[in-house]
Amino acid sequence: RAHIGGHILRGMRKAGEPKKKARIGDTLPCGFCGRSGRAECQVFMKPSSKKNEFQTKCQHQVTFQFKTANESTAKGACRNVPMICGLCPTAQRKNDFVPAVWRYNMPEHLRTHHSEYASPQNPEGLALPFAVWQSMEISMEEELGLGVHEFLI
Repeated sequence: RAHIGGHILRGMRKAGEPKKKARIGDTLPCGFCGRSGRAECQVFMKPSSKKNEFQTKCQHQVTFQFKTANESTAKGACRNVPMICGLCPTAQRKNDFVPAVWRYNMPEHLRTHHSEYASPQNPEGLALPFAVWQSMEISMEEELGLGVHEFLI
């Protein structure tokens, strides 16, 4: 997850990558395998879960401690975790799983699903609710820790 997250973030920033065995997908890549457009890679979360339960059928999924993975540290900078978009409709029942988005995919998700809002990829539009902006924010330290050069941030 953290390794692929670094590739996704560097790809977003056009930071250049060394030759890889497989290319990272261009559209909303999976946070586990980096591929795009695969039904098995869709990720879902339960809004009512205090444990941040998620589901995916990606064959490369790994278990991780959500709370730890959601904190950027010098030892582990990547915070690419599944999250529920605060602008998307949620489940009717609290135990339902709803579609989720990987944090590093949020700018593209906003551009393609909520184009009426301003975002990093679309500076025009309605002001993004602060809670949504805060949930998708990527710190300078996180970007630098994942190999993105300062001049690309």
